[in-house]
Amino acid sequence: MSKISFLILIVDDAKDNRLAIKISLKNENYILVEAANGQMAVDKCKKLKPDVILMDAMMPVLDGYEATKEIRALEGFDRVPILMITALSGKEDKIKALEAGVNDFISKPFDKQELIARCRSYANFSKINKQYILASKNPSTNLPNKSVLLKDIKECTNPKLILFRIEDYELLEEFYTEKIARKIEYQFSQHIYDLASPDCKDALLYHVNEGEFALLKDDIYNTISDDRMYQNCEIFSNNTENYTMLLDGYKYEISIILSYAQDIEYLFENARVGLNYAKKERKNIVNTKEVVKQIHSEALKNTKIIRIIKKALNNKKVISYFQPIYNNQTKKIEKYESLVRIIDDKSNVISPYLFLDISKQGKYYTHITQAVLQ
Repeated sequence: MSKISFLILIVDDAKDNRLAIKISLKNENYILVEAANGQMAVDKCKKLKPDVILMDAMMPVLDGYEATKEIRALEGFDRVPILMITALSGKEDKIKALEAGVNDFISKPFDKQELIARCRSYANFSKINKQYILASKNPSTNLPNKSVLLKDIKECTNPKLILFRIEDYELLEEFYTEKIARKIEYQFSQHIYDLASPDCKDALLYHVNEGEFALLKDDIYNTISDDRMYQNCEIFSNNTENYTMLLDGYKYEISIILSYAQDIEYLFENARVGLNYAKKERKNIVNTKEVVKQIHSEALKNTKIIRIIKKALNNKKVISYFQPIYNNQTKKIEKYESLVRIIDDKSNVISPYLFLDISKQGKYYTHITQAVLQ
């Protein structure tokens, strides 16, 4: 099995220096790319996304310090290793380089074995960084994912969360194909800050699931009330409904459902409960705090009913009440309608009104039907 080929960008205005580095690394299975000044290095980074950058300090057009600053400002380059190969050894020069974003130094003239060892170490470091980024980003939009959101919530002093979803996203996939739905999702993600209320302009944006996003704000001084949270959601919802996206020459309109949460334990989990409630009840905006107790109460009741159903099935306590159906002309009973009932542990007869809909949500409806037929 061949080793992974890392891409190393060599930045130096002296051609002989670049050649010396390439000769030193020729047996290391690296892809080696050159840049003759800092500006060329920035341009190469935009196109190639190198794993390690070997940066000279003193160069024309753009020196190593300014080039490092510009590279660090590029998206996805905040963790790429940058090693400065320089003859400058003064304390001030090193501080200047570190402040620009340089990770480490190699002195000129460099030692071949030291160069090889440093490049191996930082190439592996770069690989770990990329794995971390892949694990923390949603691949469809490159936005932080759910795991990052949960981590960031814990670090907030007073988190305020808006969880929102493109309404009927599954239907978009079925109607327009999954590929078009992904494009709609991506384009929407690019305009969320434009559509959101002023309060949300500085909130962090996450892509937590297919068609589902979150805005998180640390309201340190607790200036955003429940009413204001609702107003923020309303502005966002109205702006989205009035927004028409142009995609491959076609116009698409979408709407969103929203759930907002604050001052509540398990912020994300309860916001998700609220969003599911909004979807089920066809509501546009839901205050999680107002519905979560009701939903948890219903879930507890449903859990009890499911336990009763399981016991009734195991103990053969699913029975039928037979209601006669008369023929009005002959005045005779021609047939019977079978009405299912359950007998609980206390010999109470339980109406299907209390258990039949719940049984349909799992495997129990089929078992009840089989018991009635038997």
